[in-house]
Amino acid sequence: MGPGIYARPPRVVAAVGRAKVAKAIRAGKCTAPMTEFTRRSGQTVTVPKVVNADVPRPVFLSTPQAEYQPSATPSWERAMEAAAATMPDRLALELTGRLEHAARKGRQR
Repeated sequence: MGPGIYARPPRVVAAVGRAKVAKAIRAGKCTAPMTEFTRRSGQTVTVPKVVNADVPRPVFLSTPQAEYQPSATPSWERAMEAAAATMPDRLALELTGRLEHAARKGRQR
């Protein structure tokens, strides 16, 4: 587990994923573990407890040094130039829309 980006491990309901807990539930010694949380609306919700079933999975591990061939650079540059060419028009349209909206609402800017 070195530096890098890891995906969350798979999760299961605690009553199923933990053997001791599942055995105790079948024997009637305890009930399924529950947890509760409060929603933003203030409503309290009770749900089955969920636990990790495995370890985190590495998605991207960091390396001390890496060299890549810039294969996407020409197409990326063309896309950025095309976007930059249309930027003044898009900004003018956005400003016009906001000013018209403010005028309809009767606000002054």
